[in-house]
Amino acid sequence: MKKVFYSLEEASIHPESVQTLSLRDADLKELDSRIDSFVNLQHLTINNTSLKALPASLGKLPNLQSLNLSSNRLSSLPAEIGNLTNLQLLDLRFNSLSNLPDETGHLSKLTDLNLSHNSLTALPESIGRLTHLRYLDLSFNSLLSLPDSISQLTDLIHLNISKNQLQLLPADIGQLTKLMLLRLNDNLLEALPESMGQLPQLRRLELSFNRLESLPNAFGNLSGLTALNLGHNYLTELPASFGLLQSLRKLTLDDNPIADFPAAVGLLGTLPNLRVLSLQHNVLTEPFREENKLGIVMNTHAVTELPSLSGLAGLTHLNLSNNQFTTIPSSVRELRHLRKLDLEENPIREIRPDAVLQQSPYVKIRFPRNLQPDLQEMDRMIRQYNRTGTPEKIRLLSSLLYLKAPQEAWEYIQASFTIPELLPLLDSEDGRLRKTVMAFLRSKLGFPFEGPLNMSTRVFHLTGQFEILTQAQLTDWLKGQGAKVSTDFSPGVTHLVAGIGAGKIAELAFNGNTLIVFEHDLIRLRDKVEKPFLREETPEALKMQESVRELLYSRDSVNTVIGLQTMQGGGVPDNLLGAVLALYLCHPEAETRVAAGLLFRKYASLSLQAHVRICWRTNYSENPIKAIHQGYLEDVLAHAEADGYNLLLMVIGLTGTGNHLLDKYQKAPTQPSASNPPPKPKRRFWEFWKK
Repeated sequence: MKKVFYSLEEASIHPESVQTLSLRDADLKELDSRIDSFVNLQHLTINNTSLKALPASLGKLPNLQSLNLSSNRLSSLPAEIGNLTNLQLLDLRFNSLSNLPDETGHLSKLTDLNLSHNSLTALPESIGRLTHLRYLDLSFNSLLSLPDSISQLTDLIHLNISKNQLQLLPADIGQLTKLMLLRLNDNLLEALPESMGQLPQLRRLELSFNRLESLPNAFGNLSGLTALNLGHNYLTELPASFGLLQSLRKLTLDDNPIADFPAAVGLLGTLPNLRVLSLQHNVLTEPFREENKLGIVMNTHAVTELPSLSGLAGLTHLNLSNNQFTTIPSSVRELRHLRKLDLEENPIREIRPDAVLQQSPYVKIRFPRNLQPDLQEMDRMIRQYNRTGTPEKIRLLSSLLYLKAPQEAWEYIQASFTIPELLPLLDSEDGRLRKTVMAFLRSKLGFPFEGPLNMSTRVFHLTGQFEILTQAQLTDWLKGQGAKVSTDFSPGVTHLVAGIGAGKIAELAFNGNTLIVFEHDLIRLRDKVEKPFLREETPEALKMQESVRELLYSRDSVNTVIGLQTMQGGGVPDNLLGAVLALYLCHPEAETRVAAGLLFRKYASLSLQAHVRICWRTNYSENPIKAIHQGYLEDVLAHAEADGYNLLLMVIGLTGTGNHLLDKYQKAPTQPSASNPPPKPKRRFWEFWKK
């Protein structure tokens, strides 16, 4: 294994033996000109520093194969960089480069070049001499045009020019015949050259957020294209050759003023492999004129109905959000393979359950958040379906859940279903239906571990998929308590632990003498045995603790908010309450973050509030919410009030992950060295919230 050196001082002891050097010193402002003493250096990384310039001696590293200079402050490159003739990978992203030296074209062996996130306005013609280049990333610059020589990069398979200011492409771009991925989104393109149709290997093409008014006739020659994004352009029609895109599987046409929408849909009907279609912000009737900020006048329409979709028989995903539908379009029923239908941000205020029942039983419909069910019609249908068979009752139950009427759904289950009818629904593809049924079965079957425990007489069989803990974790814990775990569902099994997909075995267990247990029952049993943070004082306290835990486990943001509001006095010790709320300040759901913030300011001590505020401003204020890493959790743990060990136990109890931190939290940090390299990037903090 090759040794990696992390400091110039350590590497300079025997410079001729150094092959890999990695410098990540934030205070590094100047690179020692003696860098050329590392004559056998093959891999050099200098990133996340304050480096503004490179010495000319960098060009005296004849064996260098990869050079990573990302995330520095470089504004230019020395001409001597062209002497690195063995260089294969050059990473210059996240710098301040405004131009490249002509000598860049001398890097004849270069295969990977990343120039994203700089300030480039033009590229040298010499870039066309990089004939072995396979990956080129020019995104997030200020390029106004591309040199004609870029068409000479005939080995390119990945070209990213998104987030620039391109108004046109080279006429000969079709010479890049090996290209498989081309990103041109977020530019100022008004037209595409005819040669675009000469890219037979192209699989994915991103053209969203441009100014395209039409597509070239040769567009249909892109026979290998599988994913195409044309959203947010000015397209008024699709070319007749569009129907030749026989490999196309995913198409985005959001926000385009297509005049003849039925004709466009008819054209799409000739695409046999189309599976995903997005038509957000699109067109049909009653156009009005709107002048945008650029002074360009375009027609804006509002979709109120769809033409026949029978030609799109293979479609599985259809996005119709941000239109003007007032109900589910009738033609959607023609899509027999549809699995997901998005109707968010449409003026649907109320919908009849029969409109949902007319859809395929497998389709998942996302309705507007303000949708209210027609409860009177629902009562009538409940009475009607109570006199019919089980399949119709299941369809109605599913529609109640999709219409956001969980209370009515619960009452309907209680009045109309027997336990044997519900057990097969553990195998359902409908997640909402499955979770609701599982919760009802738990309440109906009761908690099977009341009273004194004698685990040695119990034999468990685990089957199906579990959401919080893995089957191995549950098995290990049960064995640790003295219970036996059987790999088969045999006559000696006393408890069946049923997960997702365990419906058939659960039916057999119910008809025999085997108790049915669910994952949450075992977690409650674990808490009862170990009591890491939940107090069991009275039956009322037990019930409250279970409710809090159920709500905090939930993936529904509304339930999570309720759980946060009931934590105080509901089983979470006062000395941990503020710290738990601090963790929820960075929950992925905005509604949960807001609720946690209000409660945090109410219940957390001033000391903890100040600690979290300082940590946030110092380390996380410039990062988007989803980019916050595990470091935030460790910052919260660092506060004396957090009671780190017990807080970690609570995190593990709520999420089923985080055990590895119990030991790591108590280890003293060490400085990186050759024998102790820097740790790998930490997992995202949000992995603790995954179920």
